[in-house]
Amino acid sequence: LHDGATAGGKTLDAFSGSNEVVATGSTTARSLANRFADVVNVKDYGAVADGAYGTTEWDGTNNTTAFQAAIDSLSNGGVVYIPQGVYKLDATVSLKPGIRLEGAGRYSFGNATSAFSATQGNGGTGIIVADGITAFDFDNAGTFVANCSIENMTLFGQVVSDTAFGSVPSYRSNTHGINANRAAELTVYQLDLISLDKGIY
Repeated sequence: LHDGATAGGKTLDAFSGSNEVVATGSTTARSLANRFADVVNVKDYGAVADGAYGTTEWDGTNNTTAFQAAIDSLSNGGVVYIPQGVYKLDATVSLKPGIRLEGAGRYSFGNATSAFSATQGNGGTGIIVADGITAFDFDNAGTFVANCSIENMTLFGQVVSDTAFGSVPSYRSNTHGINANRAAELTVYQLDLISLDKGIY
């Protein structure tokens, strides 16, 4: 997008928030800034989906601050979107009332093959949970947090083992997915929990 670009026959000033466009099939013109604000995206708050398997474990940029900032931007609840990719959390992210964490689908270990792989994967949203932390909690100064959901993603420890799909799973102690102790009306949908000490507790 640049100055002088056109959309729907209208010349746009790329550096102004005053441009309005009508979405296909709709009737009301809205500014691009207004439309972008419909969805809170963790990448707009600095999240980086660079998680990957190194020599011995999964690692990546710490996205805790970005995730928390995206959630905190919604004073009355709403959707926080986590696009496709693998993100690492090094500290706990706290959910507020009415927050819906929405990923792009469950992350698949296996790089689009039928065989499980502990070192590569594809598609969906993956969340690396650093050793010794809980990825998400609902403890809001001792009060209950109501009407939240976590959907369409995979939470997994830094070390993933294929035994997680067989006999006794491999995990590191005190590494958990969700602390639902103070959650009320929590919805969990299409969520994989892999190689964690506790998935939900």
